[in-house]
Amino acid sequence: MNNVTALIGDEYDDALVIALNQALLDKNIHIVKKTSTIDLQIIEVEINNKILLIEKETFVGLTITGDKLVVDKFVKNIYDKLHIDKAIQYLV
Repeated sequence: MNNVTALIGDEYDDALVIALNQALLDKNIHIVKKTSTIDLQIIEVEINNKILLIEKETFVGLTITGDKLVVDKFVKNIYDKLHIDKAIQYLV
């Protein structure tokens, strides 16, 4: 498995919240687990039998970790909702 972590945004703002929530409504996505603290929310979802870990942090934005093909498709979906056309930024 080829796992990657993508970073979306430099801050967790309202537009990003809306785009993420819309992306999570996709019928092929099953939310497995949610965990929250004051500044961090972690959502574990299953897409096509693959697990993605989504971390929403107030001053960081979103990090999405999982299989590269699934991460790429999910991030593209969020970018489309935000009307952003740019390359996906991966953490090393």
